[in-house]
Amino acid sequence: MPAIAADGTIHGVHLLSTDTAVALRQVADYNASETLRVIRRLPGFVSASFLLSFNGRDLAEIVQWQSWQHFSRAFEDADFVEHLHVAHGLARPEPGFYETHRLWRGTAVDLQPDPFAIFLVSVITAPQDQRSRALGLLEAALDSLDEQPAGGLESAAVLLPVRSSDLGATIAGAAGVGRSGTSPAPPPPSDRIALVARCKTLDASGLPLPEATQIGPLRQVLDDVANFAAIRSERYDLRHCIAAG
Repeated sequence: MPAIAADGTIHGVHLLSTDTAVALRQVADYNASETLRVIRRLPGFVSASFLLSFNGRDLAEIVQWQSWQHFSRAFEDADFVEHLHVAHGLARPEPGFYETHRLWRGTAVDLQPDPFAIFLVSVITAPQDQRSRALGLLEAALDSLDEQPAGGLESAAVLLPVRSSDLGATIAGAAGVGRSGTSPAPPPPSDRIALVARCKTLDASGLPLPEATQIGPLRQVLDDVANFAAIRSERYDLRHCIAAG
């Protein structure tokens, strides 16, 4: 079952932006079809989940690999590289690669589609000292949720960047595939934190939960972090989930 767990899996959390909702759906459907055709057969591939934002312009892809080495070797496959050329011409990508740092209550984040679940995906970018501050606030918020109602929150994972000497070069290469000229390198990966949370939209009696209750207290801590760090945070619906096979 595709999930974010504490099992050593590498999680690519890639944020892609488009100009219209139609373009967003086209990119999501194209990337999912190429995952079915090409990527799911590559050694070490685990799963890919494609999430469409409520704002109609952003796509979050959570692509999992057994190890960093497996992901690096995927670039030896001509079809994989060609897919990146096309995909990065269709949307503005912000790639990132992470390992699980903490799971709320030790529960894996299920990446299976559910019509009554939404996802909150947040990527925080800050200098090292401020990143430590942001991480502390996130962990304190999760600790507090152990002692109070969590609203619609079902599970949450805090992710930190992969520790690899080749990480920066590979991210920069992945970000630049398919672009003309020289693209700027993304921020140093050590400056990032990713949060992925699965939230329910109905209460125990089957009635809709208000938007603020779905996300619960996480919204407040993210607003606090936004006062001193750059943050991209959106609510998403899970459109496709593809496992290896």
